[in-house]
Amino acid sequence: MESSFRLPTFDDILGVEPLYDNLPYHNFGHALTVYSRAIELGNQIILEGGKVNLPVVAWAALLHDTNMAKELEGSGFKTKEGRSAVDAEIHLASLGASDSFGRCVGGVIIDGTLRNGFFGSTEAQVVRAADLHTIGGEYHEFFAANMNVYREECLLKKKGIPFQDWKSGMVKMFEFYTGQNIKLTSRYFNAEKRSRWHENACRNLGRFMLEH
Repeated sequence: MESSFRLPTFDDILGVEPLYDNLPYHNFGHALTVYSRAIELGNQIILEGGKVNLPVVAWAALLHDTNMAKELEGSGFKTKEGRSAVDAEIHLASLGASDSFGRCVGGVIIDGTLRNGFFGSTEAQVVRAADLHTIGGEYHEFFAANMNVYREECLLKKKGIPFQDWKSGMVKMFEFYTGQNIKLTSRYFNAEKRSRWHENACRNLGRFMLEH
């Protein structure tokens, strides 16, 4: 992926905030978290001799969940990720990025966030891994993320959702995500040569199901 543009400056990062809605989970704070994890992971790949287009990763991570509160019906978009990809292209063009760079970032947003289980680039894998990091992180992060996702779904659907019903759907999505193996750096393995992320994720889910 050869298309190039600058890494986001501090002002660039702040300039993304108006594109995000004030939602419990898919908000500007979430974008910042994914961005910082994606940069860390991208730098680790480079340190270990791999190749990744860091500006594409950085911008895709920053712009991957824009305008998530807006209705899809009548928008012309089939998915919210598709709309975020177009938002990214428009925003980057306003900053002077080339059309090819905008398309690269938009493609990574679609490829790295849609739930098809396949990735067309290392950049898309980095964004997905950064986005899903919390699942296999510390339990307090896992718990807070799930509760905020639940609150957000109730808010967007404008109705209460029985928590146990929501939890059943969450488990199915968890199983899909943990069925993916995104091995990008040596940090993927723990001391027992097993996936550190998968082991943490399964432990977090087990505790969540037991306690709630």
